[in-house]
Amino acid sequence: MKLPEALLRLLYPSRCVVCGEPLPKDAMICPGCEQYVNHPAKKNRCAVCFLPADRCGCGKKLYYDRVAAPFLRDTPAKRTVDGMKFNGRLDLVRPLACFMKLALDERGMTENVDLITFIPMDKRKERKKGYNQAEELAKELSKQTGLPCLPLLEKFGRTPSQHERPTYLSRSGNLLGAYEPIRTAIPAFEGKRVLVTDDIVTTGATVNEAAKTLLIFGAESVSCAAAMLTPKKRPAKNESRR
Repeated sequence: MKLPEALLRLLYPSRCVVCGEPLPKDAMICPGCEQYVNHPAKKNRCAVCFLPADRCGCGKKLYYDRVAAPFLRDTPAKRTVDGMKFNGRLDLVRPLACFMKLALDERGMTENVDLITFIPMDKRKERKKGYNQAEELAKELSKQTGLPCLPLLEKFGRTPSQHERPTYLSRSGNLLGAYEPIRTAIPAFEGKRVLVTDDIVTTGATVNEAAKTLLIFGAESVSCAAAMLTPKKRPAKNESRR
């Protein structure tokens, strides 16, 4: 016999997605951690990443239109995304996807999407790890939006991990030609507006290469949703005075 939901919540209370503290019913983040949710800037914002100009790190040649992310990497939320990505914390997928949907809605992006896909992993790495966090986020986001989720891309060859490469130039060079469409999936995205999910957008090189591939093979447009976005570092106070 299943335990009543109220009893389950009493025994296993929901916890803040950032700090892990117990929460009241239906909450996903505590009042103290709400400050870490990345709402879009209202003034002087980038049209792609929605960050203020001094925090925007977008490259010059972009194949994706916009990116929505509920958290920034220079906040305590980094521990949450790292826990999902590196430590098998798949219990964090649902709350992170909820905040990703919030980010999409706040930026007016949800209504401009026909289907969802995800950044693929190298098959050997995925078998060893047991899951692809970008795919898990995409599936959960599909449930929350009602949009179909389909695998559209596959990793071509093996490339070193992106998180070990710090600059856009090294990352983009690492990924050049890294993705190919799944041939049987091409008709599913031809003429469609595709949303690509990933866990973290650092320089944008990964999603840019994926977007280029999708556009070449017929997608109308490509946008991105991620759990976390890496903003450009603000200059130190002594540097800003120079």
